[in-house]
Amino acid sequence: MKFKKKNGPQILGYILTNIIALMTLIFLMLKDKAPESFYLLPLLPLSFILFSGIAIRSFKYLFERLSITLIIGIYFIRLVILPLLLALSDYYIGFGDYITIISDQLVNRNMNPAIMLLVYESFVVFLVLSIEKWPSIKSMKSKLEINSFSSTTVFKLFLMLNIFILMLLLLIFPALKGYFSFFVATNNESDIIASSNLLTARNNVPGVIYWIFVMIFQLLQLLLPIIAVKFIYKKIGYKNELLGSLMSLIILLLTLVVMTPEKVTSISIALVIFMVLREIYPLINKFSSGFFLILLLSATLGLVFKSGLYRNDGSIWIFLSQTANAYFAGPLNISAGLMLNGNGLTSLFFDVLRSVPFGNFLFSNMGHTSPESFNYLIKGEGAQVTKIIPMISQGNYYLGFLLAPVLTLISVKIAIIFERKSVHTKNFLNKYIYLYATVLFSLSPGLYNLNISLANYWFILIYIIIVKLSFLKKVEVREQNYE
Repeated sequence: MKFKKKNGPQILGYILTNIIALMTLIFLMLKDKAPESFYLLPLLPLSFILFSGIAIRSFKYLFERLSITLIIGIYFIRLVILPLLLALSDYYIGFGDYITIISDQLVNRNMNPAIMLLVYESFVVFLVLSIEKWPSIKSMKSKLEINSFSSTTVFKLFLMLNIFILMLLLLIFPALKGYFSFFVATNNESDIIASSNLLTARNNVPGVIYWIFVMIFQLLQLLLPIIAVKFIYKKIGYKNELLGSLMSLIILLLTLVVMTPEKVTSISIALVIFMVLREIYPLINKFSSGFFLILLLSATLGLVFKSGLYRNDGSIWIFLSQTANAYFAGPLNISAGLMLNGNGLTSLFFDVLRSVPFGNFLFSNMGHTSPESFNYLIKGEGAQVTKIIPMISQGNYYLGFLLAPVLTLISVKIAIIFERKSVHTKNFLNKYIYLYATVLFSLSPGLYNLNISLANYWFILIYIIIVKLSFLKKVEVREQNYE
């Protein structure tokens, strides 16, 4: 696959990721005192180097295609950054600031099989990327015609009713405030307080009320920001690009500030809003690279602040390793997931059943889900379900080693399908929702699992139905065609 001169950022991305992977590989090979259970760890960065070579054709679309960019980014973190952090933490085995009952010996025993499972999953994903057809997108000079976007009175009343119900539930059940917060916790104490508030909300509010509140909150969390962006463009941005851009970026920042237990949701919505803003405002598109650098720097500084590095805390690498392995389905969590025993197909049935809307409320007493079993394994029977079992561990539990990547493969294919739908749609809000779905399913192999992915799918379906029933006029977007 030949790169063209305009593919400078893609070439740089390929070179930099492989250089970092090679340096990590050399560091792991030369590091002393590596436990025997981690002797296959260098395979992870080596796999990234080899597999990125197999899928080099896909790197041509890095930063251009949302799904490719996120998928490659996730696997770069899992195959290169996580092994590096594990080595820097002196191969510390930990699952956060919880009282755990899981045996370190069992985690060590399953570590090399977990590494091999991650390598196998990565090979399947990169193989799919290498054989997938990625037609180019023609970007016409015409602007996104956001002003043609018009909603019905019924839809406006629907939004107002949901806002009213949300406020009413907060007044009647103040404990529901524990479901959301403003910005991420800055230290472990704040994490504990946030978890305690969430547990209080779940215990002190009737189950049906809690899940109605969560559904309405998630619906408004997705719809209100993009409606605000449309309003700003119509009233201000259409005539004053600078002011419209600044006000829209404020909406984006507010989206990041409001956090729920699923913190990635806020980040995903903000990312999709930014992509829409790039199409609306040429000024934002022009400085998009600088914006991403600022966002990355802010996230890094936030993590440093939370970790205690500014206090010269010697456990910084342990904290970073634990946190990154938990968020990005690293070898530690995969290893723990391999300890699940029992009937995997039965667990699959309950996982699917409990993932439908209100399923957790209606079927809460019908068997354990795999996330529940995973958390009980780590923290003890009846523990709060806060840790996410990796999707690849679920696949192994349900279907065995050979078919373990099936769930990951489905998630990747769904992400690609939604991205294509976002290109073809002429409806502004549909485009936004399809891009949001692309982000969710691209991130699923590393950040989510089957249960969360199914719940996301149902919510996406609900959003699409609402859009189909609510809007009088379709939006004429830039004509973008696949060749």
